Amino acid sequence: MVNQKLTAGLLLLSLAGCGGGGGVAVSVSPEEDTWTGTELPEITSLDDPLLSYQWYLNNTAQLADSPSAGTAYEDMHGFSGGIYARNYTGRGIKIALIDTGLEIAHEDLSTNVLPNGSFNFVTGTTDPTSTLTSGDHGTAVAGLAGARGGNGIGISGVAPSAYLQGFNLLSSSGEITKELAALGYESARVNFANLTSHWTDIFSRSYGNNQDIVNPVNSSDYLYTESVLDGIQSGTEQLRDGKGALYIKAVGNEYNGGSAFSSSWCAEAAAHQVTCYNANQETENATPFQIVVGAFNASGVRSDYSNTGSALWISAAGGQYGDDAPALMTTDQSGCRSGYSQSYRYRVDVDTAFNLGFSGSGNESCNYYSAFNGTSAATPLVSGVAALLLEAYPEAGWRDIKHFLAASARQIQPALAAKTLDINSTRVTIEQGWVTNQAGYHFSNEFGFGAVDVIAALDKALEWKNLGQKQPGLVEIESQNQVLSVNNEIPNFDATGISRTLSFTQTRTVETMELTLSIMGLDNNASGSTAHKIDASDYLIQLTSPSGTKSILMTPFNAYRSSYDMPNLRLVSHAFYGESLNGTWTLQVLDVDQNTQNAIQDVGKGKLTEWSLRAYAH
Repeated sequence: MVNQKLTAGLLLLSLAGCGGGGGVAVSVSPEEDTWTGTELPEITSLDDPLLSYQWYLNNTAQLADSPSAGTAYEDMHGFSGGIYARNYTGRGIKIALIDTGLEIAHEDLSTNVLPNGSFNFVTGTTDPTSTLTSGDHGTAVAGLAGARGGNGIGISGVAPSAYLQGFNLLSSSGEITKELAALGYESARVNFANLTSHWTDIFSRSYGNNQDIVNPVNSSDYLYTESVLDGIQSGTEQLRDGKGALYIKAVGNEYNGGSAFSSSWCAEAAAHQVTCYNANQETENATPFQIVVGAFNASGVRSDYSNTGSALWISAAGGQYGDDAPALMTTDQSGCRSGYSQSYRYRVDVDTAFNLGFSGSGNESCNYYSAFNGTSAATPLVSGVAALLLEAYPEAGWRDIKHFLAASARQIQPALAAKTLDINSTRVTIEQGWVTNQAGYHFSNEFGFGAVDVIAALDKALEWKNLGQKQPGLVEIESQNQVLSVNNEIPNFDATGISRTLSFTQTRTVETMELTLSIMGLDNNASGSTAHKIDASDYLIQLTSPSGTKSILMTPFNAYRSSYDMPNLRLVSHAFYGESLNGTWTLQVLDVDQNTQNAIQDVGKGKLTEWSLRAYAH
């Protein structure tokens, strides 16, 4: 995983580290408002020699260049009767990889690279090929989404004839205007000649940030994040001729701390078997306008690094590390003197014969890598699936695609159990297993709606296409802000906590519920001072619907720092999808930790000062 410190006032981005090839597309001017090129030639069969390593497309319990095999059929269910994806390949759909770069001349990518469709934020040209030699994250994710299938070389992407665009945002200085431009926000895009993000159908975002405090309102980080979220919402309203672009984002790899948090920082989370970094801690995840993606491995369980939380929508293959169990085979920088795969053993993380380019390995030119992993890897796979769905049903809106994924997801690891904690002889659930809501949808904080199922999602899309069916219009319904000035202290290490209710009278169907609340310290010392005795990692936050479905929106023992207040913390849950909004909703906040081994040397105490709900519904 790579971290990039952006310029002052911004935030920290981290990488959530066939016959038919050879068609030539019409070159289209980046100045044209609408892309008018041609589709790539059809792919008639997949004859890619490294396809046998791609367990995520077809898991036969192969080793996939690792010491141990996975479990057969624990993949994304892309094949049916030997036919891949009902013969859909993503033709005509444009996927933008917002990342570190894209090697546009790569042997297995060049056919699918959209002419004049990429952008280099450093040079201002349409070639974002990385100049680094230690591996290009963007080239790796591009192969998973859309490496050319059926050309007799390399691998096949999930959408093997989709068009690829590379925007190397993460290799540039991080001004907000650049990120908004990369996301297709028109008033920002027009500042960059040759940038074609207004042509994009799907934006794949294998990066994020690791907030360890709740950003105060009007702080520079808060304003940056709000701008990004506004840009994404605009893209769902304006792009694709108003049908809305898809924004697909990695949830992150900090379940055990990853590269962001030390093992000692995450020790309590590990002891209680919950995530150290909840999906909702990253505010950019707390939105219905984006598909947040987790990862599973070749054995059909959550990849051990994949963050969890109620902001997750779907999970896809992310694998393990390659040196223990299968990771993912993908494209790499070309040649044996650069990339993740190269002839210099000391520069290769997983030094198999394949990754070192040994003779007879099938990778003598070191153009591929067998040990790519992470939610960074799962995200472009979902982007590829979205391209298949858009090809199958071109008039589908962005919410239709979200629905197809949710309604068809496979309940992976079905025996997933809740995690509990005894508080004063009372058993408290601190993380849920699978929950079936009143509308019949399965949901878990580990996988969202489950593992993506390509065939089932395509069948749902084709069913809706044949019926001419689309989601009803999205409405936002917000409650009044509930201000609490008395009887609002959250009892320390208490199984009951504090509960409050509010009601909606509208007869609407929920898609996502958004909770905003403030938890503040009891004393008057400054937030961030060790004299301010609040520990933000103590709190379990749960919402219960009128139908009785419970969703934990924030797990305790997380990476939040003690001594900091939690003003206007925004959390989302998709667990109520399809339920009725009408009725009484219940908020419960519990303080479940009495540890004093923290910066404040105190158990920490807080009070709930305000809360509100916003329903995204139809």
